[in-house]
Amino acid sequence: MRSTILLAVVLAACSPRNPIESGDDTVVSQDPCETLENSWPAFPTAYAGYEGGASATAGVLLPNFKSVDQFGEEVCLSQFLGQILIFDAATRWCGPCAEAAAGSMALLEELNAIAPTQIITLMAQNFQAQNPTVDDAAWWAETYGLDYPVVVDLGQEITSEWEITGFPTFFYVAPNGMLVERIERKPEDAEIRDFVA
Repeated sequence: MRSTILLAVVLAACSPRNPIESGDDTVVSQDPCETLENSWPAFPTAYAGYEGGASATAGVLLPNFKSVDQFGEEVCLSQFLGQILIFDAATRWCGPCAEAAAGSMALLEELNAIAPTQIITLMAQNFQAQNPTVDDAAWWAETYGLDYPVVVDLGQEITSEWEITGFPTFFYVAPNGMLVERIERKPEDAEIRDFVA
């Protein structure tokens, strides 16, 4: 009998504390993206808990992701919601990807004159068409003078989930995370301006 009571006491002491059930006012966030601290603007609370859809299909919310940027800091798709997003899936070996990156800062300035917009590069592969690293993303950002996120597709997981098979691939995304259009080539700047407008 004593061993049963002792076991019950030990199990109670080791059980995880649930502050909500114990009367605590604290709400425990289930979204790891909300607590990120990085070089980009604070997480938009209107999109707390954003998970997105199951695929990168037009008319569907893009799946959320958590990865790292060119600084090695954790980033999530959801932290950039609330503005128009232009995702550019690129590789270090892709000529059209480099061409798109070279003029992208000037284009981003034009786009923000129309509506709040963020370009995000998804660094999908290194020079050898293998998994990219933070160094690949940092090189890309430095080489092309990018002041926007270059997200490392660790293990090419986002590439797989978003079903990206060619580079560059561009994704036009509404402020709520809905994929509006997917373009499997480098679009002309005028096309991107028209979308934002």
